[in-house]
Amino acid sequence: MSRQVLMVGGGQPGAFATIGAAIARAEPGATITVQPGRYTERLVVGNRITIAAEPNALVEVHVEEGSVLAVHGEGAQLRGISLSSADPKLAAVDAYAGEAALDGCRVEGAAWVTLLARLQGTIALRNCEVRSSSGAAIVVTAPGASTVEDTVIRDVATSGIVVSDQGSLTLRRCTVERAGANSICVNGDGRLVVEQCEITAAGKPALVVEQRGHARINRLRVRESANVDVFMRGDVDAVVTDSEFTGALFQSVHVAGGAAPTFRGCTFGSAGRSAAHVTGAAKPTFTDCVFTDSPVGVTVEAESTPRFEGVTIRGSSEQAVVVTGAASMTVQRLRLDVTAGVGLLVTSGAGLDGTDLVVDAAGAVALDLRESARGTIRDARFSGTAACCVVVGSGATLALRSAVFDGAGVRVADHADLRLQDTEFADVAGDGLQVGASGAVTASRVRVRRARQAGIRLERGARGAFTDCEVLESGAAGFDVDTAEPVSITRCVARDSGGEDVRQADDARPTITSLTTGRATRPVEPTSP
Repeated sequence: MSRQVLMVGGGQPGAFATIGAAIARAEPGATITVQPGRYTERLVVGNRITIAAEPNALVEVHVEEGSVLAVHGEGAQLRGISLSSADPKLAAVDAYAGEAALDGCRVEGAAWVTLLARLQGTIALRNCEVRSSSGAAIVVTAPGASTVEDTVIRDVATSGIVVSDQGSLTLRRCTVERAGANSICVNGDGRLVVEQCEITAAGKPALVVEQRGHARINRLRVRESANVDVFMRGDVDAVVTDSEFTGALFQSVHVAGGAAPTFRGCTFGSAGRSAAHVTGAAKPTFTDCVFTDSPVGVTVEAESTPRFEGVTIRGSSEQAVVVTGAASMTVQRLRLDVTAGVGLLVTSGAGLDGTDLVVDAAGAVALDLRESARGTIRDARFSGTAACCVVVGSGATLALRSAVFDGAGVRVADHADLRLQDTEFADVAGDGLQVGASGAVTASRVRVRRARQAGIRLERGARGAFTDCEVLESGAAGFDVDTAEPVSITRCVARDSGGEDVRQADDARPTITSLTTGRATRPVEPTSP
């Protein structure tokens, strides 16, 4: 059976004068072909018909009041039609039952939303353009599966796309440009899938996932946000992969309110303040991500507990990482280039747990713990040109195991505590290990080679216990003990020093057991007869 074909406009015999008249006569499955022109009428469709512009024709349908298209029943398909409504209250396109399928259409509205999928309605857009002079472009609250593909949403007064309540939406290869508020927002119990989309110049946080929102986002590119690129908070279920966020005025990603999203293979950079900001007891996970070219690479605060695995941080102009406010950061496989400030700054009772860290500090400090901060570092390599690249500040504690220091040493400040194990210092510009007043160090199986000053220096009031350690070829003393506090040196080697192998202040009373000192025995070269 052939499908019914109806004609609108053009003055041809049998053609309908209005699209509405053709809809009234259309059978399910019919096709209505519309000739070029501007049609001022409201379209109400519900019997699974197709309304298509004549090929290469400009067809405009406009209303001053009400929705220009209302879809119910089994839905409808429109192709190549320009739809617009000037109504300040009602959506330009209202899909409340069935599917509104738009292909190659342009939709403009003046109400709080231009295109709405609610109740039992869904939308399916392809190759469309959506604008809104007063509100959001697309709002989906219906639980049915809606899709938007190869579509541009631009010049929107508020949000580009909102998925709320029980809404479900998939975006593929779409662009959202110049949204006055959020470009994409998921809240309530909304569910969103984003694949290969782009967001540019959002007025407020570009991508928002909050409350109980569910989001799976892959290959999203966000640029030039006037606020932040990504904002997540609440009991969200969000996974973002292989995406890029650059040029935000404040932060590339902001995670708060206990949120625990996952980011994999993402790049965050060129933000005005922090590439990543984690606060409010949030617990995100970042895996194989890059944080670059921002004043601060990563900020963690307010009892948050993020996890970073396989991350690279570079190009920070102030600090690379700041952990503060009783937060605790776990990091594995960190590659960090410090260009200014401090690499890892941990302060105000915060904690850092790190494994497999490679930090090139150049002339800066790689790790600085202050104000009762605590740190545990395993399998790390620190390189630098300053006298020290790790500072354990007043009241702080650091446990350091299996570390290598190339070119720069460690300073333990007043009332700080360092536990050092299986660690090597080589070619340090100053003292290999310097312990300040009331500072304490416990070291085992530590080797210090070719420090330009003392290999290990204990200043007045410092305490230390050294077991199975080697201090070799120091420029000054091997062990420089300038304290009357308890110091023990057990089964250690100190030799080839530029000064004394063990220098002691007049009131120093170190306990020394099985210490090897002097010059290393070198083989005698045979002489020619």
